[in-house]
Amino acid sequence: MFYYVYDKTNWNQTFSSIKNANMAWLSFAIIWLISSHLLRAIRWNMLTKPSGYSLNIRRSFYAVMIGYIVNVATSRGGEIARCAAVSKSEKAPVDFLIGTVITERIIDMFIMVSLCFLCLATQYQYIWNFVDTYIFSKITPLMPIWLAGLLFLAASAGLVWFLKSRQTKSQGKDGIIQRLFKGVKSIFTLKNPWLFIFYSVLIWVGYWMGVYGTLQALEVTEHLHFWASLSTLLFSAVGIAIPLPAGAGVWAAISFGLTTVYNVPSEHAETFGIFNLAISNILVISLGGLSALLWWIELQKIEKENG
Repeated sequence: MFYYVYDKTNWNQTFSSIKNANMAWLSFAIIWLISSHLLRAIRWNMLTKPSGYSLNIRRSFYAVMIGYIVNVATSRGGEIARCAAVSKSEKAPVDFLIGTVITERIIDMFIMVSLCFLCLATQYQYIWNFVDTYIFSKITPLMPIWLAGLLFLAASAGLVWFLKSRQTKSQGKDGIIQRLFKGVKSIFTLKNPWLFIFYSVLIWVGYWMGVYGTLQALEVTEHLHFWASLSTLLFSAVGIAIPLPAGAGVWAAISFGLTTVYNVPSEHAETFGIFNLAISNILVISLGGLSALLWWIELQKIEKENG
C-alpha cells in the first residue's frame, strides 16, 4: 500500500536525509514519547482505582504498548486489546475498562481542541488560511461556525448531564451495559481530578516534544520553529483519525500540512513524514513486542501463584 501511494518518492534522497539524523534530538523525542505512554498507564489507574480496580502500573504500561502494536496492524483494535490484556492480568471487567478508555478519548479530544485554539492563536499568519480553506469552508455551507461550536458545547453538556444522571448504582450485579457506563462515569469519582488533568495535559506535551525532537533531528526540517511542531502534532492527530493501518494516514497528513502551511518542499515534507512514521512504528513494534513478552511472563507467574 505504501509503495503504491508513494511510488514517486525519491527514496535515495529520503534515506540520505534520514541516515544523517541527529541522534541527540532523536533520543530527546523518544524519551518524551515513552514518558507519554507511561503517563497513560498511570492516568488509566486513576480512573479505575475509585471503582475498586487498582491496576499494576507496570502491567498497565505493558498493556498500553500491546494496544499500540495491535494498532499498527489493525488501526483501531488496540484499545480493545489493551483492555483485554489488563482484564486478564488484573481481573478487572473488560467492559468496565472499555468504558474508562472511552472517557480517556473524550478527555483527549478536549485537550486536542484546546491545542488547536492555542495553535491558531500563536501562528495565526500560518494557520488561518489553512483552517479557513480546509475546515471552515467545508463546515460553513452546512451551518455557521458559531452554531457548530454551540452544538459541540451543547452535546458535551448533554453527555455530562446524562452520565451524572446515571451515577446512582443499580441494585444487584451489574450487567455489561452498566459496567460499561460505570467505566465511562469513572471521571466523576476521581480522588485527585487536578492531578488527572495535569497528567492528561502532560501526555500531549510529551507528544508535542516528541514531534519537536523529530523535526529538529532532520536537516530538511530543523528550520521549523517550536510552535510549528504543535501544528505538525495536530496534522498527525488528523492523520490518526484516518482508518489506515501502520499510520499511513499520519504520513499523508503531515506531508500535506507541512507543504501547505509552511511551504516545505514536498520531497522534504515526505521525508519527514516517512521518518516520523518509521520512528513511531519501530518504537511501538520493539517496545510493544518486549512489553507483550514481559506481560506474558508476569501472567504466567500470577497464574502459577494462584494455582
